[in-house]
Amino acid sequence: MKGVFVSDLHLFSRRSIGHKHWDDLQFSLSNSQLLVLGGDIFDFRWSRLGDHESTMRSAKDWLSSLLEKHKHLNVAYVLGNHDCSPAMQAALEDVEKSTNQFSWYEHIFRLGDKIFLHGDILDAGLTTGKLFEYRKKFSGEIESRGKLANILYDAMVASRIHRLPGQLHHTPKKTTSRLFEFLSQEAPLLANDPLSVYFGHTHAPINQKVIENIAFYNPGSGIKHLPFRPRFFEFTEEEVALSHELALDRLALPARIAHPGR
Repeated sequence: MKGVFVSDLHLFSRRSIGHKHWDDLQFSLSNSQLLVLGGDIFDFRWSRLGDHESTMRSAKDWLSSLLEKHKHLNVAYVLGNHDCSPAMQAALEDVEKSTNQFSWYEHIFRLGDKIFLHGDILDAGLTTGKLFEYRKKFSGEIESRGKLANILYDAMVASRIHRLPGQLHHTPKKTTSRLFEFLSQEAPLLANDPLSVYFGHTHAPINQKVIENIAFYNPGSGIKHLPFRPRFFEFTEEEVALSHELALDRLALPARIAHPGR
């Protein structure tokens, strides 16, 4: 079976062209069985819709439209730092209860030998405790940023300065090495297995970067002037069954692990 991994569309931000990338992806989704949304699909912090409630309604409408259009498709949603608020989690819980197509995960979704996470653990400090504190900075922001902050951000995007973190700080070598360290420390049993790790957050695409027995992939970002390259993968019914049966104590992370369409 075929799957697609995307993250960091940053929908509702005026710096995002994620909707155009999303339109281009529709044919691939029609021929896939699983879509993994890897966080920061919506951007509450920089939403142009004005307030959290309006952005929340639009996010739920977007998800409902996705599930209605692609009724054959299972969708797994992994939270990112820009869409991790308690209200968003409650909304995702409502969507999950309304259909067996959809499931959501706070930190990690595992499918056989594939792990999907947002990747903000890189900026949080490589521990789950620090990740909790890091996300509090975002989940506590109910209202989007103001006019001046948006003007400054627009200027950064127009001048392409926003490319620098990916080029300097979030290079493939640095990010994959740090994620490998994180997996080895926080989930050593997982790090001992051959794995494919799919993550976002850094806005820097990675097709395949291998460290020991782990291959890393990143789809880039939907922000203007940044590359966006969805990652495609294959999986089997056996992997779905295995993921459903995995014990939670295999992970130190407080993550829910199950197959899509529970």
